[in-house]
Amino acid sequence: MSFIAEHWEALASLLLAVVAIEIAIYSSRRTAKDATRQIESIKNLSQQTIENTTKEIESVKELARMLIETLSIELDMEMTKYQVLATRANEEREKLKGIQDMYQRDVKIMMMQDYQNEQPLRDLKYHSMYIQQLREICKRLDQLNTNLN
Repeated sequence: MSFIAEHWEALASLLLAVVAIEIAIYSSRRTAKDATRQIESIKNLSQQTIENTTKEIESVKELARMLIETLSIELDMEMTKYQVLATRANEEREKLKGIQDMYQRDVKIMMMQDYQNEQPLRDLKYHSMYIQQLREICKRLDQLNTNLN
């Protein structure tokens, strides 16, 4: 026991050094585990961010496709309107040219009156053509609406 009493400072230093080394090893392992856990959390967060960004990009692409389709439908409506008007103008021009080519004045006057009397019927024909085209466009709008929902 006198050995311990005589060398207690050296033994205490040695014991404290061993305890300090064990604490350092434990702390190092704990820090490594925490770092690994943090790295995994960062990886998971990065993966989620990538997935969310990919979903957002796909949503934006789909929205852009729908916007393009909507603009295409609007353009089709305008084109349909002017196609019907052009058809009407062409048919009326041909009809009037046929009347103007008549040599007899009485026949020309009678045909012109018939032409004017048929105006409501021609209007109905062209409006019906336009309505039919709009119905086709409406089907596309319904399909687009279905895709949105």
